[in-house]
Amino acid sequence: MNNWIISYRDFNSSSQKLRETIFTLGNGYFATRGAHEDGIAPIHYPGTYLGGVYNRLSSTICSKKLTNEDLVNLPNWLPVNFKIEEEWFDITKVKILSYRAMLHLKKGLMKRSLKFMDLKGRIFIINSIRFVSQHNPHLGGLSYSIISTNWEGKITLRSSLLGNVINKGVARYKDLKNHHLEVLQKGSFNEDGLYMHVRTNSSHIEIAEAVHTEFHSKNKIKPQKTILEEKENIHQDFCINLKKLEKVRINKTVSIYTAKDVALFETLYEAKKTIKRHKNFIKILKNHISAWKYLWYISDMEIDTSGDIQKLIRLHLFHSLQTLSPHSTTIDYGVPARGLHGEAYRGHVFWDEIFVLPFYIFHFPDIARSMLMYRYHRLSSARELAKKNGYKGAMFPWQSGSNGEEETQQYHLNPQSSKWGPDKSQYQRHVNLAIAYNIWAYYEATQDVNFLCHYGAEILFEIAKLISSLASLDYNRERYEIRNVMGPDEYHENYPDSNKPGVNNNAYTNILAVWVLEKALKLIEILSPKRIQYYFETLEISMDEINRWKDITHRMYVPFHNKILNQFEGYEELKEFNWKLYQEKYGRIERLDRILKAENKNPSEFQIAKQPDTLMLFYLLKDAEIERILNQLSYPYNLNIKANTIAYYLARTSHGSTLSKITFASILSELDSEASQHLFHEALISDIQDTQGGTTEEGIHLGVMVGTTSMLFKTFAGITVQENKLNVNPSIPSWVKRVSFKFIFKNNLYLIEIFNDVFHLKLLEKNNEEANLFFNNEFIQLEPQKIVSFYCNKNKEIEKKLKDNLGVFYGHVQEKNME
Repeated sequence: MNNWIISYRDFNSSSQKLRETIFTLGNGYFATRGAHEDGIAPIHYPGTYLGGVYNRLSSTICSKKLTNEDLVNLPNWLPVNFKIEEEWFDITKVKILSYRAMLHLKKGLMKRSLKFMDLKGRIFIINSIRFVSQHNPHLGGLSYSIISTNWEGKITLRSSLLGNVINKGVARYKDLKNHHLEVLQKGSFNEDGLYMHVRTNSSHIEIAEAVHTEFHSKNKIKPQKTILEEKENIHQDFCINLKKLEKVRINKTVSIYTAKDVALFETLYEAKKTIKRHKNFIKILKNHISAWKYLWYISDMEIDTSGDIQKLIRLHLFHSLQTLSPHSTTIDYGVPARGLHGEAYRGHVFWDEIFVLPFYIFHFPDIARSMLMYRYHRLSSARELAKKNGYKGAMFPWQSGSNGEEETQQYHLNPQSSKWGPDKSQYQRHVNLAIAYNIWAYYEATQDVNFLCHYGAEILFEIAKLISSLASLDYNRERYEIRNVMGPDEYHENYPDSNKPGVNNNAYTNILAVWVLEKALKLIEILSPKRIQYYFETLEISMDEINRWKDITHRMYVPFHNKILNQFEGYEELKEFNWKLYQEKYGRIERLDRILKAENKNPSEFQIAKQPDTLMLFYLLKDAEIERILNQLSYPYNLNIKANTIAYYLARTSHGSTLSKITFASILSELDSEASQHLFHEALISDIQDTQGGTTEEGIHLGVMVGTTSMLFKTFAGITVQENKLNVNPSIPSWVKRVSFKFIFKNNLYLIEIFNDVFHLKLLEKNNEEANLFFNNEFIQLEPQKIVSFYCNKNKEIEKKLKDNLGVFYGHVQEKNME
């Protein structure tokens, strides 16, 4: 098995859009879906997307004017096709004799080979190769060749730039306006150049694309060249007499610029200039492959186990680095939940960076920093949003796009019922806690004091002010509460008997809020007195406010029932759900919210969950940290509470989000290896097999893709950072023979290799004097290029105690039937 190749040996029209998502090529600046260059049938959906290029349009839904912001589908640079007589090639109208499509992960290439026979018995062979340059972020290219095996005659090859594109990649959005571009100018330049200059019609972002098309043949045929212009498209035709068994080839290179780019004179000028300077297709391709070679040197993760796990890990790393690469640091760009691979979620930024950032912190810290700077640049919008909602500080939106305003739609379409209904998901204030968590995680791993001092601290202080104003003191309980919010489980938008949005005292929100306040207080010790004075004056932070933060960290209310952390106050009073009935009725019930609403039932009435909510605490925080916080709040915490809480919610989770299974896989790793393995594999195949039922063709799920790689780093290698110290405590399950990868800590590059009983550490590059790690809190001294080895220290006592309490997790879930 080649663990660097994803391939299909059949053409399947029904799965073509899914494959086009999986075969998307990108470089962290722009990405192009893996549609066929000659794909003219509706089964294809070509799309090119560039980080941060959004546009807003207004539509009328439910008699209301709604404004939605979208990541814009840019002019299509892919098209290369041919015609014999007057009919253009269409793969759906020929007999396919052989077909292979291949994604080469190591080199960042898409390859396709097709042999077909048309209705007149003529047989042709097509080969193509494509890339989006990881060396120069503005460049992409493709090579397209054709051979006739039994015919010769006149053939016309066409290279096009299409500006008549709209956003139509998500069926749920079909009622919304989707024409985002206006063509400013198009034309030809030099001998073989085409260009197109467009502008978004609301945000007024200018985008220019220029292509250079070269015709090649072994016999040096000189084609007849023609330029054809349509209203929004432009084509270049190459007409020749094709001989039998003669191969002709087109090499096409594209250059893309936007007005948002740095070091820019004018978009069209830059696009043309770049194409003129980069006409050597082979050299561009070689530089691209070299760039991928370096990315893989830093980021590749090896895992020796059965099945396709190694290949899928690399696929996920590949798409992560196509979405966010070193080139992403040059643009104002967040973490799009669905990558640059499609139009789902409109290209918006949610909380998924809490799953994405750890990989980048320990492999490409500059990219991690740029993700956080995306938030900093929108701090003023977050302040406005907090003020608008009656709070202090800064409140980042649940969905963010161009300028940090709340982009969550007021109404969304339920595809189960085809009805529009209100969307209350903007009450997920926990996105602010995720941002604060990420800032602290980045600082601890990098010791980037400059970032913390000038950017991170300001965000943390403003989020602390938000938490303080969200929390209110209940004088009867003598505890602080946070009311009217939603946790990560989006099924509970409100209480069944209430019209007020949100629920009260979501355990995840309340406990993580305490954690964030503690970090804000810690900043006062870290930063210089002058810097603290500056922030206290400019952010209007008084000593009374500081004392309130301290008080909240000791008196926050956390709901419990029967020695279980309650997802929110009153959760245990909701109805139990008949899982067996709905599984028999619908089969796939991951999106229970849509199913229940289609039946005119309220998901808020039931003890169900879309994904881990309370259990996210176990994913983000170590047991000792949770125990310390709860004890500080005068609540008990022990392994029984943890085990009971996990079992309780696992049995009530429908896994309606791809993030669900990777979270559970990590949490269960020390409790039930079999269950963890199953859920880990389910997470790995969620996109390539589209287990969410048609969603992957609209874009990848970036959070779960990067999250699966965290299993190797965080769970198997046991790498954590606390108080600026990196601890390594490996524990790989029995179904894994070996794990190996590199990571960066405080600018030093390390290699770790883990076997079942032993692990090896090596310092590859020393760029910081503090080349020190800890194993079981014991100091490790490392010298460059020297290997140190240790025996793994598995905590069998904890594992046994938890298993004794729970039995086998996955079997428990499968057999659970709440009638």
